[in-house]
Amino acid sequence: MSPEDIAFSLKLAKLYMYKPSTTILAVVNPERDIQLPLVRDIVNSELAIHRRTLGVMTRPVYMQEADARKLCQVSCNNDSELRLGLGWHVTQCPRLLSTPEHENFQKTDIWPAPQSADLGVPSLRKKLSDMLFHSIQRELPRLLSEMTCRMIQVCEGNGETYMQT
Repeated sequence: MSPEDIAFSLKLAKLYMYKPSTTILAVVNPERDIQLPLVRDIVNSELAIHRRTLGVMTRPVYMQEADARKLCQVSCNNDSELRLGLGWHVTQCPRLLSTPEHENFQKTDIWPAPQSADLGVPSLRKKLSDMLFHSIQRELPRLLSEMTCRMIQVCEGNGETYMQT
């Protein structure tokens, strides 16, 4: 990506971040981004944005012990610098689940078994589906009211009378 593409992407993301109905997914690959700078920026941003953010950590394997301890704290939402309003979800790449490295990593006491609701793609799918449902449920009355007002404006603009039933 060019610097212009990155700048445009960030501008577009910020535009949506400030909409109250937007849920933010902060997807992080710990192998590439151990410092988590963008997530830290979200945490330090407005509280309303922070509350609507869910962290998604992909492939938390092959970590050095110090990094693994840090990521464990983050994934349990216990790291004060990276605590998100909607918590964290950990996914795993299925092809890596049976590798010796992964099995050894999971056997260590560094990385406790996350709750099943916060682990894996199927539970992430369910979590996002529930979040979307509740968001629609929350926004629907406002949308209906807005549509009704616009219908009244259109009808009045055409000289028609509009009666609500």
